[in-house]
Amino acid sequence: MLPEDMVAIPVGGEQQHVVVAAPSYLRDASAPSTPADLKAHDCIQWRLAGAARYRWEYERHGERFTIETQGRLMLDDARLIAIAARAGAGIGYVAKAAIADDLADGTLVQLLHEWTPPYPGLTLYYTKNRHMSAGMRALISFVRELNRRGGGAEH
Repeated sequence: MLPEDMVAIPVGGEQQHVVVAAPSYLRDASAPSTPADLKAHDCIQWRLAGAARYRWEYERHGERFTIETQGRLMLDDARLIAIAARAGAGIGYVAKAAIADDLADGTLVQLLHEWTPPYPGLTLYYTKNRHMSAGMRALISFVRELNRRGGGAEH
């Protein structure tokens, strides 16, 4: 729900994070059928600031939850996680847009499809009754033009 004095403009489309592995990794390990099965796998960890590990997010039948995975490799860059997954170092959790070509050519295989649905993309929020800087007005015009070209809807 959006307060009456706020405007929301989508920035880009839906996003999706997916669980992936290289066929070479899957030759030696059976593919997980549920997120809980990941405990038996070498998962490529995503290190956040302060040495915290990212907890992989899932949703199925309206239920949302996170899983803390385990693995020998911990990286702090999504591109490196994709590279490690391609090399067969383990199972990765990455943005689908970043590895779409790998999925298309079979370099990576998507796992746990039904547990990682798309989610709404980013949204720009602003109050409609406040004075805006010229830069903010230009940004809003730019995002609206992008949405017109891509068919996005405003709220």
